[in-house]
Amino acid sequence: MMQRQPPILNLLLLEDNPHDVWQFTSVVRPEDAAVTVVENGAEALDRIFRRGKFQHSPAFDLVVVDLNVPLLNGHEVLNVVKGNSSTCHIPVIVWTVSEDPRDVRKAFDLGCCAYMIKPVNISETEALLGAFKEFWLRRTRYPVMLNRASAANPAGHDLPLSA
Repeated sequence: MMQRQPPILNLLLLEDNPHDVWQFTSVVRPEDAAVTVVENGAEALDRIFRRGKFQHSPAFDLVVVDLNVPLLNGHEVLNVVKGNSSTCHIPVIVWTVSEDPRDVRKAFDLGCCAYMIKPVNISETEALLGAFKEFWLRRTRYPVMLNRASAANPAGHDLPLSA
């Protein structure tokens, strides 16, 4: 029986630092997830809610936010996403430099699934993002994956999601 890979997830990365975007996309490759990068919270919400020119964009399965971004910060984006019945199911992960306990508490109070602190050196960042990729993109199953697998297999053959 032919093995197939899980459907690619649509991931939104809210990050305004080009170096951090480079680090993230160096570890999370196109074969891992379709990553859309936005630099400010307002555009992140437009894309998540598929407003305006983004109305025909695919829905996001996972959102990663930095707290310190322009227009609307990561906490504000998290609050809107988790406070809306049409998006509250989307896992939101914070990836930030802030180790402030108030930021951590606020993020979890608003509904984040994980809070990752950006390491200061490249090797630690690669290790952290590698662990993120392994857990959130390879080991975790999302309802949308089941929906896409069903659409790709309308005959209902019992195919495993991964090898």
